[in-house]
Amino acid sequence: MKHTSYIISIYALITSASAIILAIVWAAELAGLAPCPLCLQQRYAYYIALGLGVYGGFCALRFPIAGRGLLVVLAIIFAANAVFGIYHSGVEYGWWAGPLGCAGTGSGSGASAITSTQDLLAQLNRPFVSCERPSFRFLSLSLAGYNALASFGLSALALYGAKK
Repeated sequence: MKHTSYIISIYALITSASAIILAIVWAAELAGLAPCPLCLQQRYAYYIALGLGVYGGFCALRFPIAGRGLLVVLAIIFAANAVFGIYHSGVEYGWWAGPLGCAGTGSGSGASAITSTQDLLAQLNRPFVSCERPSFRFLSLSLAGYNALASFGLSALALYGAKK
């Protein structure tokens, strides 16, 4: 029963990551907020966390030390995503320049997928979302800022679970 707190922490991480992904999907699809390239990259941490969390939940049942190690890995992933969210927020506030694909000169991705004129037209007709202009702010924070806060909180939760 000593490893119960690890399992609870792992499943709390899974639930939190799922809720964040669902909120992103809801914001993008239902509210009409199109994500920029940096927004899409920030989702990778949550996808990875879902996979590792499910694996860790099953693994921790038999190997408690593996549950602790996985929580440390998840803490590192979420800490890195928090830093990435701060970087994206800095791009939005104009503190530093973003990557070339976010500068408003083109999509920066998908060029290799163009194999016909229809693909080219679809690429050109796709709306471009600049990383420099947040599509939504609440209490002066953009979604990138809230992602940084959520990722920091999930990292702290994972570290807490690893220490228990």
